[in-house]
Amino acid sequence: MPVQKFVSTEKHNIDGTTHVGDNNRVFFDVTTKTFRLGDGVTPGGIIIAGGGGGSSLTGITDSTTGPVMVLTDVNVNIENSLTLESDQALNPVENTQYILYCTTTNANETEFFRDAGQTLRVPLVSQSTVFYEVEVVGRNNLDSDTTAILFKGIIDYNQAGTVSFVGGAKEIVSDGANEEYDAKVLADDTNKAIAVFATGHSSKEMAWVARVKLTQVTHT
Repeated sequence: MPVQKFVSTEKHNIDGTTHVGDNNRVFFDVTTKTFRLGDGVTPGGIIIAGGGGGSSLTGITDSTTGPVMVLTDVNVNIENSLTLESDQALNPVENTQYILYCTTTNANETEFFRDAGQTLRVPLVSQSTVFYEVEVVGRNNLDSDTTAILFKGIIDYNQAGTVSFVGGAKEIVSDGANEEYDAKVLADDTNKAIAVFATGHSSKEMAWVARVKLTQVTHT
C-alpha cells in the first residue's frame, strides 16, 4: 500500500502555537507534535485530530548528518513559495521566492496576489531588511503582445513598525508594441508587505505573472 511522504522546511523563528498559517495550509508544530490547519486568521491554526491507525507522534528528529533529499533528473513543482534559510534561532537569514498573478481587462492598476481569493501578498518580517528582485511578465493574447519588467531594490521594516522603501531600480525590457503596459512595486505599510501592480491594455484582457525573490536579514 503506498505512503505519501511530505517534504518540509523547519522555521526556527516561528512559534507554532501562535503562528497564523496561510488559509488551507497544513503546518506542523514540533514542540507540541501536532498538525495544524491554517485559516489565515487563527493564531496556532486548527489542530488536526488523529484519525489513522497510528498512535501519537514521537521521536521527531532533525537530520543533520547528510542530505535530506537527493533529486536526480526530475522536475520539482513547488506551489506558491520556496524558502532557503539558515539554522539560526535568533536573527535568522533567508531567501524566499514567491509566485503571484493577476488578470487585467483595462488600463486600471491591478494588484498581484499569491492566491485566487486575492488575500495573500508577499509578507515582511518586523525588524528586517530585504533585498528584492521582482520579474513581471504580461501577455495580451489577442494581439500577441507582451511585456517584461524587472525591479530591484531594498525595503526595511523597522522596530517602530514602519515599512519603507530604501532605494531601487526599474528596467523595462519591453512595455508592449505601443509602450502602454507598466508595473510597479510598492512598500505596503498598511499590510506590512511588498505589493506589485500591473497596468494592462485599455480594453483587452491580459494575463500577468510576477516572481518575487527576497533576500532577508533580521536583527532584533
